[in-house]
Order: sequence, then structure tokens, then C-alpha cells
Amino acid sequence: MPADGFQLTDKDSVVVSTQAIDNDGEVTTVEFIEKYEFDGVDIDYEYRSSMNDSGHPDDFPISNARRAELNASYQVLMIKVREELYRAGEAAGKHYLLTFASPSSGYLLRGMETFQAVKYLDYVNIMSYDLHGAWNSHVGDNAALFDTGLDS
Repeated sequence: MPADGFQLTDKDSVVVSTQAIDNDGEVTTVEFIEKYEFDGVDIDYEYRSSMNDSGHPDDFPISNARRAELNASYQVLMIKVREELYRAGEAAGKHYLLTFASPSSGYLLRGMETFQAVKYLDYVNIMSYDLHGAWNSHVGDNAALFDTGLDS
């Protein structure tokens, strides 16, 4: 069940909101992982940010107004999913994992307030393929294959 918070140009696109989380989002997640026998959930929410004018320029009129709630609603999402996975795991006699896919780029991490959610996670997956991109003034390696010394 992918939920991508990177592009919000569709005004009807409400990916993570407290109301949606409180309704039934996490229940659907548990039903999904139990049905397909997964060992947990990896949240890949790209790229919520409290920085104005980040992301796609077409999104700015929509996303800038919602920036303050992005990280707060993300915290609610992580708490609710962790609680539901814990309850489901207790009933099933197993531990369901909750993980997060995090960017490795310092530019992308600014404004994400990612580390506030770490206490609800089993571990963090680092996406090492987005070290450089359109935000740079130069073309850099896409992945951390070799240290060129340019990222100091």
C-alpha cells in the first residue's frame, strides 16, 4: 500500500491526515500484512518537509499551506501504526516490524524532522541512491559507490 507524499498537485490528494489515520488506515495495514504473511511495514513517505518551496513547484500553493501539519500528522501515523502492529503481534504471537525509508541526503533531511519518529521503529533503511539530484548545482554520483571528496 504505497503512500507517496512527494507530489501533491492533485488537490484531492490527502495522503496522511489525522482524520484518515484515526478512521481505519492502520487496520487495513494489519489486515494486509496478515493476509500476505509479511513481517511488518516499511513507511516510505517521500519527502515531507517543513521547508517552504520544497518539492515540485506546481505543488507550492497546496503544500506550503500544509507544511506545518505534515510532520505532526506523520508522528500520529507512526504512533498509530506502531500501536496497531504491537496489538496484532501480541494476538498472533509474533513481532511485526515497523521500518522507515530515509533519504541520505542532508538537503532532503532538512525540515523532515525524521528522528522524532525513530523511537517507534525497529530500524531505518537509508536510501543511498539520492545523494545528488536536481537540488545540486553540479552533477554528482547518484549512489555512494566511491568517496570523491566532493561531499565535505
